[in-house]
Amino acid sequence: AGPPLNRGILLCRAQKWSDAADALGEALKRYPGSATAASQLGVAYRQLGRFADAEQAYRQALALDDRDPRTHRNLGVLLDLYLQKPAEALEQYEATLALVGGEDKQMSAWIAEVRQRLGTSQKSARTEGP
Repeated sequence: AGPPLNRGILLCRAQKWSDAADALGEALKRYPGSATAASQLGVAYRQLGRFADAEQAYRQALALDDRDPRTHRNLGVLLDLYLQKPAEALEQYEATLALVGGEDKQMSAWIAEVRQRLGTSQKSARTEGP
């Protein structure tokens, strides 16, 4: 998504969240198919406390590319810690773990902790096969 995306990423790294959100929003206007821009916009919105906007941005990113484990992880954290939706977070955490090949001990621990809170040791409906 070119210069606006690059600027937005740099502003995120500098923790200039409002300016980052503006740049990333511009990147999405110019390149609506950029999953990276949408995902980074979700990060900026979360940092700004704009949780509904962050969720929408992450979901947009996943609609464009559902193979990015970072976006699944970030959406899971948002759903779990900020929006109090642990069942939905569990789905995102499990998708993250599946995409990284089950090699993430921290993610495995988070999954176990959310399952415990939900009172289940079962996988979510998303990861169960027919």
